[in-house]
Amino acid sequence: MPFWLKLPLVICLGICFGTWFSGESTRELDTEFLLDKMRDDMQRTTGFLAGLIVDSVVTGDEGKTETIIRQYAEGWSEFTYPCSG
Repeated sequence: MPFWLKLPLVICLGICFGTWFSGESTRELDTEFLLDKMRDDMQRTTGFLAGLIVDSVVTGDEGKTETIIRQYAEGWSEFTYPCSG
């Protein structure tokens, strides 16, 4: 195979592999960022919910606790809460 034909082939293969590797690296970084963001949001949400129900839990008011959790859970579409009734 002549050199003038090998050179463009090697360049094209190099570009294709480079594009694939950079795409995979970007996808992996995006996934890692998304998981970190979701984890932070869940921790913030859990802390917020704990702050809302702390008084009712300390006083033992289960009805108020259930009401707060239900109201909070209705606003979050991806939240599942097992009801006791």
